Amino acid sequence: MSRPQNYPSQPEHIWNIFYELTRIPRPSGKEEAVLNYIKELAKNNNSSWKEDKKGNLVVYVPASSDNKNSKPLLLQNHVDMVCDNTPDRKIDFETDPIDLKVEGEWLLADRTTLGADNGIGCAAALALMTDKSLSHPPLELLFTVEEETGLHGATALDTSLISAEKMLNLDTEDWGMIFVGCAGGFGVRMNGSLSSESVPANTNIFEVEIKGLRGGHSGIDIHLQQGNAIQLLATFISENNLRISHFDGGKAHNIIPRDAKAIVTSETLNFEEVQSLLNNYIDIIRNTLHPEDEKISGLIKKENTSAQLTEESSLKLLSLIHTLPHGAHKYDTEAESVLVSQSSNLAEVKLNSNELKILSSVRFFDPIDTKKIKQTYQLIASTHNLELNMESGYPSWKPVYKGEMLNLVIKKYKEIFGLDPEITAIHAGLECGVIKDKFPNLDIVSIGPNVRSAHTPRERIEIKTVESFWKLLIETVKSL
Repeated sequence: MSRPQNYPSQPEHIWNIFYELTRIPRPSGKEEAVLNYIKELAKNNNSSWKEDKKGNLVVYVPASSDNKNSKPLLLQNHVDMVCDNTPDRKIDFETDPIDLKVEGEWLLADRTTLGADNGIGCAAALALMTDKSLSHPPLELLFTVEEETGLHGATALDTSLISAEKMLNLDTEDWGMIFVGCAGGFGVRMNGSLSSESVPANTNIFEVEIKGLRGGHSGIDIHLQQGNAIQLLATFISENNLRISHFDGGKAHNIIPRDAKAIVTSETLNFEEVQSLLNNYIDIIRNTLHPEDEKISGLIKKENTSAQLTEESSLKLLSLIHTLPHGAHKYDTEAESVLVSQSSNLAEVKLNSNELKILSSVRFFDPIDTKKIKQTYQLIASTHNLELNMESGYPSWKPVYKGEMLNLVIKKYKEIFGLDPEITAIHAGLECGVIKDKFPNLDIVSIGPNVRSAHTPRERIEIKTVESFWKLLIETVKSL
């Protein structure tokens, strides 16, 4: 597919490179093609590069002629993207490019994630290398891998590749804000077996699905009270005394579940009755959800299955889903705007045969705050006789509201736009926390244009904010 009509043209270097990135499949763990693209671009622009054992890549861009004596600046992004699509959109994220479209002031994809998280930051860093008219110090462009699956690239970073003392991260998604902190996080996995039995003769069997929710980023959007398809489906099953045979909800640890389906049985309700009950249920809950959840729908179809959970096990699973923490648990009361300081996302529930697997993710600013929620998971796992694995996760970047980099970015923002930026932190797992842990004295600030609905098929970038972001970036870099 060629560039869509009205594809943005300025700033030229950013938008050209971003388009090329959308042509290159780059799911987490399979970033070789995009890394090769960056290496070739570096070679063609007289820049060297080094790669560590994990695959993290650092491109070394020489200083412009007027900045030869400046110290190097680190610019950091991740190359992988979340891969998600609506059920009606067929795509292979390992081989297919992203189809783009422009809607008003926004660039988005055709019913898939866009990859602006963090492709627009990668494009900006590479634009600094390819635009020979710019003034800048020596640049160390760090491109990490496997960020979206747990910041694994940054965690394994070879520190010998970096010499800079100041860093700009380009992975935040709110223009007009300067970020000086981010959440840490860890995954929670529960595994176990449930008891099953044969399905009695003359039992009605259905597949019940709830779909079409907004979903969203499990950190940035967790406070919006959006629907969690896993919880909503469990409630419907509970209210109508259906027996579970199979359950499949959620897609990844960092996505609020948009869709969930279950094979269920009933000895009393027929197909039409269950369909009517589901339609009524959707009508009732629609008004309680986030406005962008309005496309929620339910689907019933007849199914076959030879086994179902016992009544006790089915109730146990439903009780478990209702009990597991989900949502925002604590807020930073000193922040200028709404800022969640601790949350959890009930991300996946999978029951195949009688084997149960559950994944939740926890985010936090202060590790001390996690003591209570860890005890909650331990109690739930013990009560339901489940194996519990709380992963080591990644550290937070505790907010620091002072520093040379912050002062410089604030100064340039005021000079360019005549306004005061908002200084804040983000309830998402930026790699800044991991990198700061490796380089305690590194002076870090994060900026970016407006990206909305990241990690969902409605991911989009506000075109006009990219130009403003670029102006701030080049003026900041020029002044170092």
